[in-house]
Amino acid sequence: MKTLLISIILLIFKFSFADVNQVLQQYSKSKAIQADIIKTDFKKTLGLTKITNGNLKYTGGKINILFTGDKKTEIIYNGVKLWIIEYPDLDFDPKGKRKVTEVSGTKPILGQQLVELFQKPKQFLKKFKFLSEKNNIVIFESKPIDKGAQNFKIEIDTKNKIIQSIQFTDDVQTETRIEFVKTLFLKKVPQEIFEYKRKKDDEAVQ
Repeated sequence: MKTLLISIILLIFKFSFADVNQVLQQYSKSKAIQADIIKTDFKKTLGLTKITNGNLKYTGGKINILFTGDKKTEIIYNGVKLWIIEYPDLDFDPKGKRKVTEVSGTKPILGQQLVELFQKPKQFLKKFKFLSEKNNIVIFESKPIDKGAQNFKIEIDTKNKIIQSIQFTDDVQTETRIEFVKTLFLKKVPQEIFEYKRKKDDEAVQ
């Protein structure tokens, strides 16, 4: 009966779970990943939306994300520690200092979820349930992972064989969507970008 039900479901929808698994295997087998991203933050309480472009690099459980736009911000996660580096606007403040926040001991929710998704996607997806499928875009949704990532969704493009986006709501009701615009599977990326290199005039933020 269970096998019959699964067969009926796969006949109703255009995708098969084999298609999804094939997409996810690209990520787990890749030594390095680079992607142009678009981050959209919607603050529900204020009704404000902010869109930021960026670039993500990943290898072996390490992540570097560089956001550009109104304010340049770099996020470095080496698998143990997380650094958030806010760059000054030198046009307005030529002597501005970088402000650096260091987090250790607790794994940041976004970094942790991205690492699990890229490293062990099939295992990670076991936490999720199928939500919908349309135009080769399959959407899965998880139960709340913790208060830092509620309504966590993943969109998988089975035609182009990529993870299209992730979306979640944090504990202050900011809805974040990260869209992977262009994804490249590489043999390697520079290792030095996954460690924070302190400058003498950096300002530590507690």
